[in-house]
Amino acid sequence: MARNSCSGPLSALPRLEHLDVSSNSIGEAGAHSLAGALLGFPQLRRLLLNDNDLGARGARYVAAALCSVPLLEELGLDANIIGGAGARDLAKSLGDTPRLDVLRLSENCINDVGACALAEAFRALPLLCKGSLHRNYVGATEARALAEAWESAPRLGDISGVTGTATWQERLASSRPGSGRS
Repeated sequence: MARNSCSGPLSALPRLEHLDVSSNSIGEAGAHSLAGALLGFPQLRRLLLNDNDLGARGARYVAAALCSVPLLEELGLDANIIGGAGARDLAKSLGDTPRLDVLRLSENCINDVGACALAEAFRALPLLCKGSLHRNYVGATEARALAEAWESAPRLGDISGVTGTATWQERLASSRPGSGRS
């Protein structure tokens, strides 16, 4: 069996708490290698993979590896074009990170399917207090689902993003029952 190209040098860092490989264009293949290496980082608290062209498959690899980092508190995946499928795969695995309090998913082409999956995942993250969903494609119905999840998450106080011309906060406010808009 071939060794993972990341496992050698990185396996010497079992107490690593912060890993930032943002803006390195690691792509899907790099995400696959990194996901294998995450097994050696049980103490990891911050994982920043912003702007790496991961795509949906790369997001799936990262999602599958989240069970290896149960102490993770911050996950940054901005600008990776993970789409709805990648967001859905990620949402399924977020329960493996019960300490997650910051989730960054801006500029990922997340659509309604991904937004609905994330809304459900937010409910299962008791410590989540900050999220970013700027420049994704979330409609009013999905914004309503996110708003409801937001209200049920005990600590989630700052979720930001822009959808089309309306700000995320405007979409959330207009989707709340009794707002007169939907």
